[in-house]
Amino acid sequence: MNLQIINAVWGKKYIDTFLQLSLPTQFSTGNLKTLKSKPNYILYTDQSGKEQILQAPIYKKLQEHTHVIFRLIDVDKERCHFDILLQCHSDAIKEANKLNAPIVFLAPDCILSMNVFSYLEKAVDRKKRLIMICSARMSLEKYKEIIQEKEGSLLNEEVQWTSQDLAKTTINNLHHRGKCLLMTDDKISSHPSQMYWRLDEHNLLAKSFHLHPLLIWPEVHNVYPLLSADGKDFLERICPNSSKWETIKDCSEVSLFEISSDEQFTSDSRIPINSFWLRKWVNENTSEAHFHFIKHNIILGDSIPKPHWNEKISEANKFLTGLLKVKYKERIYKSQFANKLSRYYHSSLLSRVDKDFFKWHLLLFYYVITGKKKLTWKKFKDHFFYLFKYKNFPVHTLKLNRKKEKKKV
Repeated sequence: MNLQIINAVWGKKYIDTFLQLSLPTQFSTGNLKTLKSKPNYILYTDQSGKEQILQAPIYKKLQEHTHVIFRLIDVDKERCHFDILLQCHSDAIKEANKLNAPIVFLAPDCILSMNVFSYLEKAVDRKKRLIMICSARMSLEKYKEIIQEKEGSLLNEEVQWTSQDLAKTTINNLHHRGKCLLMTDDKISSHPSQMYWRLDEHNLLAKSFHLHPLLIWPEVHNVYPLLSADGKDFLERICPNSSKWETIKDCSEVSLFEISSDEQFTSDSRIPINSFWLRKWVNENTSEAHFHFIKHNIILGDSIPKPHWNEKISEANKFLTGLLKVKYKERIYKSQFANKLSRYYHSSLLSRVDKDFFKWHLLLFYYVITGKKKLTWKKFKDHFFYLFKYKNFPVHTLKLNRKKEKKKV
């Protein structure tokens, strides 16, 4: 069965990254050149992007080993690029369903190790429907320097990366966004879709709600992503049988990472850990599939186990369990009613009535009786409005889990 490889790319700089840095890794051992069946390589781009790709020397190599299909899109500069990407992915799913074919989702800035496509082809033979991978983000500028030193040029049409070497290179040259995901100094990324703990010089532990859907072979047709291919309430609907899911848990066989310029995502920040806002973020951005993914202990690096890892992994799991106040288990229930009831519970305040709940209100009560805060009817009304709308506590009104600010002189 032919793989449907999807890549949406537009804009000269992004296309240059795709042609010069990403595509050469796709011609490495065990990738496009060695598949049993010639795949369809579907490129979503605009007219100028198509012309740029056709003129690239490496395009001939792509045409030799795949069936290249261009699907032209209208790129409106005022339109959010995530909306355009969502439209491309939805169209790709619709077209693949006509062939009952598995879809490989790539990004133009992804770097592949050897054997990724061969791994996916074998997974399809094993009747797997969903393959997920943790793709950390590396600095594009540092990657260019490494390739220049490794290959002697940025114009090579084939770049070979073993899975472990690519993983070690990535975690030692993380992009700013990746560094924000490192759990240090009691701080966490303001967008904690993934969280990293350093195990040693060459390995990270990743606990991830959102993973990259490397392969989707739809079980249910006419199901499309609402926000993104890794977003809420999508993966469990298009591939409902979780026994046919596979999460790549280490880098011993294959790895895939992404590169971004140091000028991108500079607004990402790390903020003090607070279970209230974290649970609010989880409630707004995750669904059952993400709780399936977060239970996995994913190792990014050379993946050679060390004796002290078990203790560090156990500590990370205990920390995260305590922070979320939920167990890592798939929320699968026998009846639709029980499933809806459980969803309501986990998305409601009932699941958060714990010591933090009482601590928060006790502190608020203390502020009121000491005169630090005034309790008005409007504040009382707004408090409960916030509780029921956001299913979380308005922690912005208090300074919890933060060091006391130094008084200005």
